[in-house]
Amino acid sequence: MFKDKVRVNLKAGNGGNGKVSFYAGQKPSGGIGGDGGNIYLEGAIDIYDLSFINQDQTYKAENGIEGGTANHKGAKGKDLVIKVPLITKVYNKEGELISAINKAKERKLLLSGGRGGLGNYFYRTKGLDNLRKADQGGEGEDVGAIFELELFSDVLFIGFPNAGKSSILNALTNADSKVASYAFTTLNPILGRLQGITLMDLPGLIEGTSEGKGLGKGFVKHTR
Repeated sequence: MFKDKVRVNLKAGNGGNGKVSFYAGQKPSGGIGGDGGNIYLEGAIDIYDLSFINQDQTYKAENGIEGGTANHKGAKGKDLVIKVPLITKVYNKEGELISAINKAKERKLLLSGGRGGLGNYFYRTKGLDNLRKADQGGEGEDVGAIFELELFSDVLFIGFPNAGKSSILNALTNADSKVASYAFTTLNPILGRLQGITLMDLPGLIEGTSEGKGLGKGFVKHTR
């Protein structure tokens, strides 16, 4: 089912904790924890809507790994890249725009992972009281967000119901839009590709669409 708006929960990775360890002779050797993974959004032309996301789905990047002995730094948590259709806008729960993906393969940082905590090797010159001191990793950023899609196309078919828009789209592209001899056969926007050009078939518009008649104005935003 076509979906152009969905709520998600996003959490970047936490930083790994610093390590407490010692060389022979009780010399501090604990390393720094790895940074938590970031969350990125990336534009994709082969994804046409947000139906692959369940409402209130949670996405998490990996946490950083705890620091090691011999002053070895913990591994960084794996970044998470979420591929989204064009054009996807991201709002926080207050309705403020926090990011937008407008181009194919465009990648933007959405949330940063937490910094790794310092190990006791860092505190080796900070006095005897700090020889066993190590810091916890920082918290990764998180947000409750709304993904909203405004479909992008180079060519847009707008017209009355049952006027042949879907037939034209199917003939020109790889689309498989439903065709039948009754009005409002097309209930959702349908995209197709023709030699690198994106074409879109919108549900039929009738007089009074802006007042909610027919399928209403739910898809009008896709005509911008």
